[in-house]
Amino acid sequence: MTKPLILILLLAPFFSYAEWSTHRFSLGLGYTYHDTTIQVGKKSLGALILSTEDTLGLDDTQSSIRLNYEWRFSQNKRHSITTGWYSQHRSGRRILDQDIKYFDKNNNEVVISAGTSVETILNFDIVRLAYSYAFFLDDRINISTGIGFYIMPLEFGIGETGTTKTESDFIAPLPTLQLKSEVKITPEWTLSNEFNIFYIQIGDYTGSVIATSLFVDYQFYKSFSIGLGFEAFKLKVDMSESSDVFDAEVGGELNFGNNSLIARMRYEL
Repeated sequence: MTKPLILILLLAPFFSYAEWSTHRFSLGLGYTYHDTTIQVGKKSLGALILSTEDTLGLDDTQSSIRLNYEWRFSQNKRHSITTGWYSQHRSGRRILDQDIKYFDKNNNEVVISAGTSVETILNFDIVRLAYSYAFFLDDRINISTGIGFYIMPLEFGIGETGTTKTESDFIAPLPTLQLKSEVKITPEWTLSNEFNIFYIQIGDYTGSVIATSLFVDYQFYKSFSIGLGFEAFKLKVDMSESSDVFDAEVGGELNFGNNSLIARMRYEL
């Protein structure tokens, strides 16, 4: 298996490559595995860590549509702007198999007993805009760095069935640092990866996100290509004690992570 790849890499400089495209449209379908935990209650009063999948009934797998567009707007193709969007909305209902204990805003202990029906929602969207500059660019390799913004509407709520507590926030543009590379292994095959890191603030919430991806694409007909890739996304949010979950003062953490297998089709011109 390794010999053909080595041969391709050795012969790659002798292939004839097309110029980098000006416009690139991408439509993807991602299959995602979720792993989310939430801390309920003050740490000083004995907080409780809940798994939104195992304890609260949210699906741990989900499929979603992803849209992206890239425009290389300079004559030398070193400058580009990228936009993208995808959403992951989940809701679930679970009959608790264990008691949930927390303290309300008046420091009174509240118990949701095992056997109680609980509803949960967790809706998360990402809208992205980024600028990048290719500091190394030839007909085969494109390595760039950039800055950008994320806008992330978030809606979260859990509670007894019929009394779900919901917190909604529309997040202002958040600064992003980006590093990405794209290598044309042959005129038809392309390998690309991307790394993003940024700081997030959602009302009383603060935290950080790390996102990385790796794709292989094959140009099967003129300007059309298909690809397969992997993406990892990790969000950690620290919540102030004024944030409400179960009408409790949280003062804890939300850890939201997902790993996605993504199939996509691209059109370039």
